[in-house]
Amino acid sequence: MEINAAAVAAAYRQQFGSAPAVLAAAPGRINLIGEHIDYNHGWVMPAAIHQCIWVAAGPAPHAAADELHIWSVAHQQLYTASLAAPLVPHAWQWPNYVLGVLQQLQRHGHALRGLQLCIGGNVPVGAGVSSSAALECAALTALNELWQLALPPLRIVQLAQAAENQFVGVNCGIMDQYASVFGRQGQCLLLDCDALTHTYLPLPPADYQLLLLDTQVKHSLAGSAYNDRRAACEQGLAVLQQQYAGTVRTWREVSGQQLEAVRPLLAPATWQRCSYVVAELQRVQAAVEALQQGQWWQFGQLLYQTHQGLSQVYQVSCPELDNIVATCTSLPAVLGARMMGGGFGGCVLALVQAAQASQVYAAVAQAYELAFGRAPVCLPVQTGPGAHIVLPGGAGASLA
Repeated sequence: MEINAAAVAAAYRQQFGSAPAVLAAAPGRINLIGEHIDYNHGWVMPAAIHQCIWVAAGPAPHAAADELHIWSVAHQQLYTASLAAPLVPHAWQWPNYVLGVLQQLQRHGHALRGLQLCIGGNVPVGAGVSSSAALECAALTALNELWQLALPPLRIVQLAQAAENQFVGVNCGIMDQYASVFGRQGQCLLLDCDALTHTYLPLPPADYQLLLLDTQVKHSLAGSAYNDRRAACEQGLAVLQQQYAGTVRTWREVSGQQLEAVRPLLAPATWQRCSYVVAELQRVQAAVEALQQGQWWQFGQLLYQTHQGLSQVYQVSCPELDNIVATCTSLPAVLGARMMGGGFGGCVLALVQAAQASQVYAAVAQAYELAFGRAPVCLPVQTGPGAHIVLPGGAGASLA
């Protein structure tokens, strides 16, 4: 069954016997460059994709005034709980993204009321395009409209991130939720993860196509390695702040020479992680210039450099990701490619000549199947708007 806005609204009606009062959407995202930089207070370059999570919402019947009912279209499961009791994580996992949002609203002084929700979407799960952030932002957007909370877009972003950090237990940065709310069709964001401000940048024209090449694997190292890398960056920055008191606050104030000067004070692995951060921050600035000047080939080369850094220096890649990027480097129609997301599986993002996109995928699939016995999934990327209300009244207007 194709899941779209109409299908989620219909599932709400079938499950709860009435039409939803509100239907909200929020997209997944890609990140062009700046991987593992959001939690290091740097600049990243995400874009919202056209695939969305939809949340249909309405008040619970009067007889169930303190009850919560959530129907998942994908899982065909109904979660129920009393809102009079403390909200606690559930073993099913998928309700926790909504429960975390509700807990954040409650902690910030918003009274919870009996609620019926239906959730569904077409954002690929496990592909590194942030289906979880899309669900959190869609739920908050729906509740903001249903309960007339008057939350501004940035507040929705912050509450969604806090839900994932504090309830779900993933210590993510703010990029995923920010892109899901502030995304704009046909453009990417240059997001300052320290100031929480953004500007919009042009994407390559129609002559070029962004492809997500999904390995469809996720290795068990992903969670612990993410936390280890984040801890190493924090340790390195603390040493730099001590050595350069008053001049270094975040990684954006750190030069390569300064990092080299404190190398004897850091464990070798910590220094290596930190060197990736300094180099990636410089690549993001070069990428901004390349996009502004229409230097698409130069932009592609920066993607390759980022992958090399992620694979060899930050060490968050895996054989499947490296195989796809290696194949891409041999194809003249590919301008650049890199692993995208936390690592150890997920997707490669490739910038290719649009007229050759199918040939690129065929070559990638052939090499991948020879190595691993299966083909990766190809997802052509189209950008889309940020979080918005579909019904009532919003007519698809983005929050941003």
